[in-house]
Amino acid sequence: MIFNKKSIFVVLSALFSLSALANDSSITRSESVGVVSGILASKTSIAEIPLMYNSSRENMARAYGLKAQYPLELFLGNSSYRSCRMYYKDENYTAKEYIAFVNKHAGASIELSGVQRHYGAGGLQCTFTGFKVLASAEEVAKKKAEQQKAQQDKVVVAGDHVIGDMRVSVLRLMPEFALFRLLGEDGKPVKDPKHKCGNRIYIDPAIERGVVYAFRAELNKNGNRATLKNVKMMNGKCTTEKVVPLSL
Repeated sequence: MIFNKKSIFVVLSALFSLSALANDSSITRSESVGVVSGILASKTSIAEIPLMYNSSRENMARAYGLKAQYPLELFLGNSSYRSCRMYYKDENYTAKEYIAFVNKHAGASIELSGVQRHYGAGGLQCTFTGFKVLASAEEVAKKKAEQQKAQQDKVVVAGDHVIGDMRVSVLRLMPEFALFRLLGEDGKPVKDPKHKCGNRIYIDPAIERGVVYAFRAELNKNGNRATLKNVKMMNGKCTTEKVVPLSL
């Protein structure tokens, strides 16, 4: 296992802090929190160095009067209780066992019961007695992806909408787009159209360049009148699936 100097410095700093905590602090007051839920974070770097892991856990056990030699330490993300990020259980875990435990449950939605918040000279920490998996890491990731997609869909629905078919006079026809004027029921141009397409519509899929001349000729025979099929407003621009010439 290779560690950079910064990582070793952080681990040593944490270790010295815990040593000071064990020597100088004591719990002055505790209060019951009850049940706390959150996402178990993957933090095992200190356990990669067993000597540091053992010393830090022993110091923490003494500071909080725990019976276990190497109490279990968990970090929670998206916690329902924000006053504590680290939670300790009075149950013995070696460095190897701790790494296996975290690797197994990292990213999972978990519930801690019997949570207590402790106050003392060394700062604030929490302990717990019960551990329960509410959803696996895979289920959490799947739900998050579904929520993100639903949010994206809401944004699309809010900005994009279906306009439907439009009777138009085609001013210019290109493979990828057409310039047009909206026609009313009387066949005359509408002065103030309600749509927001302006006078440009994008054709998707585009007309093949080899047949665009035939399209233009067909439009010319029909007075350049056509129906734009299934018009949609998408990403701030209008698209149509087909340009269908109308009979005179």
